Amino acid sequence: MLMRLSALYWIWVLPILLFAGGMTAMKLDELVFNDETLTYARIGFFEDERPFTPFEVIDSVANKSIRHVPLYFVITSLWARLVGFDPIVLRVLSWFCGLLAIAWTYRLGRDVIAKQAGLAAAFLIAASGYFQFYMHELRMYTMMTLLTAIVMGLYWQIVHTRHQPGYRLWVGLFASMAALLYTHYFGLFVLLGIGVYHGLAFRRIQRWWSVSAVMLAAGLSFAPWLTHIGKAINKPTPEDIVTTAMPVDRLLYNLSYLFSNGLIPVYVSLLILVIYLAVAKKQQRFFYFLVVGLVVVLAIAVSNEFVSILRRHRMRYTLILWPIMAAGIGAGLTQFFRQQRLILLLLAAGWLIASFQIIPSQDLSIFESRSKWYFDRYPDFEHLLDMFDAHHLSDFDTPLITVHYSVIPNEQTLQYYQQALGRPLWHVTEQAVISGDGQRQAAINLEPGESFWLAYSPPVNPQLLPIYQEQLAANHHACHMIEESGITLEYYAPSSLPCEDIPKFN
Repeated sequence: MLMRLSALYWIWVLPILLFAGGMTAMKLDELVFNDETLTYARIGFFEDERPFTPFEVIDSVANKSIRHVPLYFVITSLWARLVGFDPIVLRVLSWFCGLLAIAWTYRLGRDVIAKQAGLAAAFLIAASGYFQFYMHELRMYTMMTLLTAIVMGLYWQIVHTRHQPGYRLWVGLFASMAALLYTHYFGLFVLLGIGVYHGLAFRRIQRWWSVSAVMLAAGLSFAPWLTHIGKAINKPTPEDIVTTAMPVDRLLYNLSYLFSNGLIPVYVSLLILVIYLAVAKKQQRFFYFLVVGLVVVLAIAVSNEFVSILRRHRMRYTLILWPIMAAGIGAGLTQFFRQQRLILLLLAAGWLIASFQIIPSQDLSIFESRSKWYFDRYPDFEHLLDMFDAHHLSDFDTPLITVHYSVIPNEQTLQYYQQALGRPLWHVTEQAVISGDGQRQAAINLEPGESFWLAYSPPVNPQLLPIYQEQLAANHHACHMIEESGITLEYYAPSSLPCEDIPKFN
């Protein structure tokens, strides 16, 4: 009976997956924003009516975005061939990778320590508000996290199994290591950490030379991409690469804050516990997580001193550490508090409450690739798409002008929604209107006698409406208005055209 219950222990992972999946599935329909438009650019959305082929994706990344590696974009382009460019279904790929990352983190903790440790590890990563955010982003970070968990687990399984590993494990180890390198450059740090542990554990693990050969082969598989990196070395530094590195103490603080949902004292206490079990108790299983995690953190810190790539909103690169930290701390929890289930439940409850508190907070949003206070003030383009469809306005290619007080979406965001709306799209700010910003106004090229839509959300300052009418609606008059969910959509026709002659919209 006990053996049967033990075999079914993995069922407890299902509620964790349902929790994480449910929390993030509700956000799959959010606005396509900034970095996600880079994904669209790499898979051909802006250049062709069809997704790029894998070779076209590789060429696009190599020539236009050498800061990235191509595997995620290749897989996304293949996914787009099946489901199209709609952001909701495209984001399902990241969402599914996030769920798999949670499941593989459970397996990592289970295989290295015990089933209880795997369950705790799965909970820790699933209840991470920061990780949940990237489960509904059209980016590579959940895939990177998934591959880290797979590589860590397969390596441990091969070097510590008593039986000769089958060819599937060897192929899986090589493929996952190579895939991690081709998903994100920080994947190199995980392989470096495993390599350091591999060297330190020379006399305590099996198949040392065979695993070394597989790791070397995975590293060599990345050599073809190095030629593209070499071509980019002499190019100017990208504008978004900062010149001042994030201090190491700030990096460690941010890492602790994000993983622990703000419960930094709890996180530090648990980390000390893992160090104690690894060093003082000399438990090799904990030593594995400690060495790999420490090497990855050191590699990130050192590389940041030279490249200075990390900002607060780029801490997402450190998500590669999430399975390592979750499995290590989860193992420490279940090992130290094995008989104190009440303590474990209280810690889990506190972690979960902190997750609910941090997800909507402004404190977390500054670490995300889009700051929520800016995002909330953007025109709600997704809702505008729904309004145009609901009122049967998609048949008209009338230009659309959106207005906001101060926020200007980046050009690729506007380009994406221009194609999605099927009409010219311009955006101005109230500040530009007030100052008569000639450069910004020049971007609006209405043909003589051409009608247009004007959208604003939240409603603009009523005192500024005459200024809008003078600068944006000169020689036009408003004929129709649609108001929904805080968005005002006005139809302006040339003054020479009576509103009575214009068909009313549903």
